[in-house]
Amino acid sequence: MNHHALNKLEYLRVVETIVEYTSTYAGRKLAEAMLPMEDLPAIKRRLRETEEARRLLDKGGQPPLPSMDGMEAVMALLGTGYVLSEQEFGHVAQFARSCGHLKQYMASKAADVPEVAGYAASMHDLSPLREAIERCVDRGRVVDTASAELHRIRKKIRTVDERLQKKLEGLLSRHADILQERLV
Repeated sequence: MNHHALNKLEYLRVVETIVEYTSTYAGRKLAEAMLPMEDLPAIKRRLRETEEARRLLDKGGQPPLPSMDGMEAVMALLGTGYVLSEQEFGHVAQFARSCGHLKQYMASKAADVPEVAGYAASMHDLSPLREAIERCVDRGRVVDTASAELHRIRKKIRTVDERLQKKLEGLLSRHADILQERLV
């Protein structure tokens, strides 16, 4: 790229304007790293996509963009062996749900905007992942039925906890005369 020409064309100002319209951190980073294209067929294809997207927005269409909340941290952890927390699994489930909504929305608009809808059509179906997370995590907590082993361990913990509680209450009853309070 000829940096002198880019400066004359105020290319950085154009990029800054585009960055203002981004709605995600990842989109912002992509926009900031943009360089002008030189391949004429690719430029024409991108212009068609832009025209389609403009038509969609002009008709009042508002694509349901996937929720990226918490996904940056999750993406950084992939492949590291780190076990995701319940909250992080919640972010993944929300992202998968949002992707499904976008895919459905774009499928309904495919006749009007085939180039743009093609991107959504190429997205993987994340509903099995979302369903698995929703089956195992409820209100930010891994449920006992997430696995047979977890169910067995938590049942054992409850049993031991109940025995300990009874033993402590028994000690408190025996020594009530020397205790100020009967709190376990």
